[in-house]
Amino acid sequence: MTERTSPADTQERPTGAAAGRGPTPQEAEAADRARSDVDLDRVEEHYEEMVEKGANVKGEGQIDPSS
Repeated sequence: MTERTSPADTQERPTGAAAGRGPTPQEAEAADRARSDVDLDRVEEHYEEMVEKGANVKGEGQIDPSS
C-alpha cells in the first residue's frame, strides 16, 4: 500500500471488529412502527424458497464439497 492509498487519518483505520452505533431513538421508533407492516409468514415462505434454491444450485456458483 502506498502513502497515496493508505488512510491519511488514524481515525479512518479499522481498529477491530465492532457492531457500530446503536439505533437512534427515531430509528427505533420507525422500526417499531414498521413491524406491523411485515407479513412474517410471507417472509418465512420466501426465505425457505431461497434456501431450497441455494441448496440445489447447479452450474456457476455451485459449491462443490469435494474440493
